[in-house]
Amino acid sequence: MDDGDGSAHARRFKAHRRLIRGAAKYDKRLLQSLRFQEQSVSTRAGALLAFSGLLIATTIVQLAGGEDSLVAIHARAQFLLATAGLGLLFAAAFLSLASLVLSNGDYGEDAPAALARFHDLIRRKQALSAVALWLVAIGAAFVCISLALSIAASAGLR
Repeated sequence: MDDGDGSAHARRFKAHRRLIRGAAKYDKRLLQSLRFQEQSVSTRAGALLAFSGLLIATTIVQLAGGEDSLVAIHARAQFLLATAGLGLLFAAAFLSLASLVLSNGDYGEDAPAALARFHDLIRRKQALSAVALWLVAIGAAFVCISLALSIAASAGLR
């Protein structure tokens, strides 16, 4: 399909440019709205991915901490909360990444059909981001509760 010199990529790029020109004649406002929605979803997915990574690192520090650490795990319930939160955060990071890289590739030559496929792509990205947001929220709650219990136990407040 590709002879190694990028000609298949160049053909797809040229077809995409023709489609954009045709779509601009079809309904420029709709295309701009869809592009804005895609950028918004991608920005949200990137933020979720970054926040998930930060919480994953925090949880790994907590799980790897020694007994004398401020965030050391002192009870089985704390360990379960931390690992459950870690699993949810890994799932959220995966879904956020999938939302970022999801693409249809070739939209075809027909502008109305291509706009419909682009709209469907954005809806799938929004659905993945929404699920990732819930997973991050629940995972963050688990991690924060586990950290609070660890700090309370280390400070002797328990």
